[in-house]
Amino acid sequence: CGYGRLAKPLAKEGFDVTGIDASQALLTKAKEMKGKTKNLHYAKGDIIDYTGSVPKESFDAVYYGWHSFLEAYGLGNALASLRSARHALKPNGVITFDQPARTNPELEEGWYGDAEHGYLAYLMDEEELKFMLRLAGFEDVHILHWTTKPSALYPEGMQKISVVARKPSLLKIEKES
Repeated sequence: CGYGRLAKPLAKEGFDVTGIDASQALLTKAKEMKGKTKNLHYAKGDIIDYTGSVPKESFDAVYYGWHSFLEAYGLGNALASLRSARHALKPNGVITFDQPARTNPELEEGWYGDAEHGYLAYLMDEEELKFMLRLAGFEDVHILHWTTKPSALYPEGMQKISVVARKPSLLKIEKES
């Protein structure tokens, strides 16, 4: 959740929001900026495994904001993070996240960031994302394509994808057992 840049506006719109971050410094700043927003909570947790930070099946939605899903470096960590989200979600709960699309110039090979700035993440393609989400126990996977506003780095705008998937209902899980 970082310092709450997205959490606070969601809470102001009436959602009950719990932001999770591994950085105590960012959580402290988020709590300071929270003000009197009663439906906004913060917890320390790791993006790869935050099952100890939130109660099981307690959320309607899990949202990884602005490329944060990429911080679960490596496919094994990405799968663990998705399983943490599944743990946190109620039956029929939704996970959503976004990332740059591999159709952007210089991202076709799947690498985003650069070693010079200490950030290099692998961008799964759409089939890999669908596979990982299904492996983590999600269904109804949808991928939406969109483009950001133009910038100096991306004069035509960055091509992005947003991913949405649903945790199956209890009834379906019981039927499959």
